[in-house]
Amino acid sequence: MIKLFSSLLIVFLSLSSLKAVERNSTINAVASFSILGDLVSEIGGKNVKVKSLVGPNGDAHVFQPTPVTNKTVVEADIVFLNGLNFEGWLIRLMEASDYKGVVVVATEGIKPRNVSDKKDNRTITDPHAWHCVEFYKTYAQNVAKGLEKIDPSNKKYYEGRLKNYLKKLSDLETWIHKEVNQIPLNKRKVITAHDAFGYFGEAYGIKFLAPVGVSTESKASAHDVSHLIEQIRSEDIRAVFIENISDRKLMEQIAEETQIDISENILYSDALSDADGPAANYLDMMHYNVEKLIQSMQDD
Repeated sequence: MIKLFSSLLIVFLSLSSLKAVERNSTINAVASFSILGDLVSEIGGKNVKVKSLVGPNGDAHVFQPTPVTNKTVVEADIVFLNGLNFEGWLIRLMEASDYKGVVVVATEGIKPRNVSDKKDNRTITDPHAWHCVEFYKTYAQNVAKGLEKIDPSNKKYYEGRLKNYLKKLSDLETWIHKEVNQIPLNKRKVITAHDAFGYFGEAYGIKFLAPVGVSTESKASAHDVSHLIEQIRSEDIRAVFIENISDRKLMEQIAEETQIDISENILYSDALSDADGPAANYLDMMHYNVEKLIQSMQDD
């Protein structure tokens, strides 16, 4: 059985269990979902072959592993998780298969955003920390540490790629603040299908509202929908988005009852787009989302 080491009660990189890969061999890496897979590719470069279990436009919240998934994980040298209760199915799969490789939790060291679930009287951890660029830098650092430990002979290579990528993330963060600051505070309000943009909102000063909680597995109650409709009307919110992983039906119902138009542009929340889409990697995804958010709030 795999060991649980993290204070977040989820698997993280166990330095004592690391086994370096053979010199000059390609690292067989698995990432739980496409956004994290892109990051592993960015840091690992030519030394790493990455397989994302939940691919472009896929929903990791409701993903159902198959025998092929199990085989892919068992054969991996290293597995990268988001953590924060995002992919419990993968932890169960690794435990069931007695996975022997290295496991890295990308969110290790990040203070999570906790959301109150009044319906069930409990607190839920929001896993979508990648939407805060500052936190995504921690993701990148954790990925680099994992690769350096399993492949120490190429440590300088990973350090160099990490340095270059962190510079791109810093430039991205500066640009996001500049773009968002164009919008008056009273207009920085957006409706999305599920509560995936909380970290983004806290980092960049936008209020996000959603009928569904932090997981797409959740179901919006009639009371939740009614309350959101009242809030949309009272605050005159006009920026409404579907996500690439979400069902349109509920949002169309809300749009009809509030007489507002859903944006013709989707947001990418939990997954990248296909390779020929506008969000084929993390940097493109963030640029695209910000551009569409700004456009919608300006049109409001």
